[in-house]
Amino acid sequence: MGSSEEEAAAAEEEIMRCPGCVQERRKARRGGRIPYVEFFFVAVTTLASSLPITCLFPFLYFM
Repeated sequence: MGSSEEEAAAAEEEIMRCPGCVQERRKARRGGRIPYVEFFFVAVTTLASSLPITCLFPFLYFM
């Protein structure tokens, strides 16, 4: 009997760590507000990934 309870607890813990379930809990906790922190991270990442080509572009003519 103990093993079935352990299996159920392990299955419940696995569901709690599911990425989709984690995201749904975040959305419920946020309460419909706009996720500015996540938008900021995306904006910084986009800016950082475009900087190398922006720095090389003026010198591309001489290459």
